[in-house]
Amino acid sequence: MTDTIHPCPLCAYAASTRDGVYAHLLTSHRKSEISTVLLETRTSVVEPNPP
Repeated sequence: MTDTIHPCPLCAYAASTRDGVYAHLLTSHRKSEISTVLLETRTSVVEPNPP
């Protein structure tokens, strides 16, 4: 069995389960912080570079 580590995308926290990271996100980070990171990540992937 492989030990998988799931890192928090916003800080150095890591957990052995995705549910652990999810609970950490809900209790340790503001929704606005999570939203900002999500939008920055999605925007850099979705918007093409102008010619």
